[in-house]
Amino acid sequence: MTADALELTHAEPTHPIREWTTVFVGTGDEHQVVAEGAKIREWRNINNVVRGPARTAVLGLIRQCIADRDLRIEPFDGKVADALGPVGAAHPILTPDKSVVVAVQVWTGDPKKNPPDRPNVGAWEWVLSSEDNPPPPQLQLDPGAIELIGMSARHQDRSVFGPADLYTRSARLSDTLRHVRQIRDCQVKDRFETAR
Repeated sequence: MTADALELTHAEPTHPIREWTTVFVGTGDEHQVVAEGAKIREWRNINNVVRGPARTAVLGLIRQCIADRDLRIEPFDGKVADALGPVGAAHPILTPDKSVVVAVQVWTGDPKKNPPDRPNVGAWEWVLSSEDNPPPPQLQLDPGAIELIGMSARHQDRSVFGPADLYTRSARLSDTLRHVRQIRDCQVKDRFETAR
């Protein structure tokens, strides 16, 4: 091996984000890792996943992705490239009405070494009314969520079928009752996880 070949060979990153990691976007930099690839990660604080200059670079990538509301790809160099790899990518997950970025999928590494496919992620939200005699809650799903729960095209018209379609996929009545109770009793900033 020649000296030129050694210079062109990049060292293997020490802490790449090998899987597309789904990060729930909190206020400021209080972001929570909810999944790495298809594995659930129990809402781990991002500060416990990436540290030092790598953390600063990943948080900057997430901030830019939120601001752009589009795929963001950035080159890394120096200590950040040594830790994460030469490139970082961030893809936004928007609410069904496309008004807010609720999460970002992040990956870092070497794009020449077959990066993994980005997993499908779906966003959904309940639209609740604060009126005295409120209408029933409305469930809004984005196309990714519709695909993930396996809803057929015939059942995607919310005006005809409403949120009951989601509950037809609950295995137990107790699951449905728990969801209804969470929706009825929720307060601002409440967050609920759905067990798989």
